[in-house]
Amino acid sequence: MESNKVSMTNEKLRQRFSTSQFDLVSYAIKLAENMIKSGRAPRIKSDKQNIAMIILDEITQGKDQFEPIPEKVETFAAPAESYSNKHQKFTELASSKHSEKKKEYSEKKKEYSEKKKEYSEKKKPRKILAD
Repeated sequence: MESNKVSMTNEKLRQRFSTSQFDLVSYAIKLAENMIKSGRAPRIKSDKQNIAMIILDEITQGKDQFEPIPEKVETFAAPAESYSNKHQKFTELASSKHSEKKKEYSEKKKEYSEKKKEYSEKKKPRKILAD
């Protein structure tokens, strides 16, 4: 009984694609490509994972239709900053950090010189012994 069903299916396909089997193959390829690009789900229930087999089953059951392929929607981010703006911001940031470091260094230097001065004041003068 199963073989009878297959032959009827083959007969339907032969009638539909009477000119050549290559027409069937070409049509199936275009339909599979459309299925992938449109992202549609199979129109038949099948345990098969192979898209080509699913497409052939759709063709045999007469559920083959082309779906419209959605156009690519390009999203644009906010306009990127120009190189000169980025460079200017970087330069400002670097110079501010440099100024902070320079200020920090001068404070430490001042602190060091004060400590040195205190130390020299606390230091007792040495006596120079004469012969």
